[in-house]
Amino acid sequence: MWLRALTGSLYVALIVAAILLGPFTYGIIFALLTALCLHEYCTLCRRQASLPVNEPLSLLGGLWLFIAGWLYCSGTTGAGIYAPWLLFLLLTAVTALFSPRKDSLQTLACTVTGQLYIALPMSLLSGLAFHPAGERYSWQLLLGFFIFLWISDTFAYLSGMLLGRHKLIERISPKKTWEGLIGGLVFTLISGIVMGCLLPEVLSPAAWAGFALTTAVAGVLGDLFESLFKRTLEVKDSGSILPGHGGILDRLDSCLFAAPAGLIYLLLLS
Repeated sequence: MWLRALTGSLYVALIVAAILLGPFTYGIIFALLTALCLHEYCTLCRRQASLPVNEPLSLLGGLWLFIAGWLYCSGTTGAGIYAPWLLFLLLTAVTALFSPRKDSLQTLACTVTGQLYIALPMSLLSGLAFHPAGERYSWQLLLGFFIFLWISDTFAYLSGMLLGRHKLIERISPKKTWEGLIGGLVFTLISGIVMGCLLPEVLSPAAWAGFALTTAVAGVLGDLFESLFKRTLEVKDSGSILPGHGGILDRLDSCLFAAPAGLIYLLLLS
């Protein structure tokens, strides 16, 4: 437990520092996190599903998409920056046509899923980092986003441990309960209202509360999706880089669903 607490504290400190130190630090650290998540994903596909995923190309495609998102959202370049990534997807599909392997379609599906499941949501985080300021970096929404995820996860665990009786989706995640989900959402909603009182110039308290709830609900779905992925492959953790926690993908799983959901909420709000 002490090791888990120490690792978790260092991870949180890294995320907070990356966001607060500015757009370049954010870009570098989160590009690295994107690459690590893709590495863990490709490793699981190779070892557990026996699919020969081309990891170097997957990493290259994912990193390009993240960098493209950063450059586009910061106003540095236009939408044409995404063209090489779209070409990468097209060439990946064409390669499957000429592959002699019988499982080439599964390999293609695995590669594309990694881009859509990991690289795309991580890229969309830049939409939070530069929204609604446009071309100016704004750390408040991005930091609030992660605070909401952490509060939701923490209080869902505590509420489930103290009050949990009814299983949420037992076949996917036996430990998650409805009581834990509700507890996590309630405390996240409270934190959203508090954030609105502290930073009303960014969003109104009501808008902050909606952003918090959207983030929390989507985060739970992201957590469940990764649990389904690991249960299908019959593994406990995505990796072992974080002692007591597993892999980077295990820590960012909720973010992968929450990032697009949160950005859609903000775009509809504006």
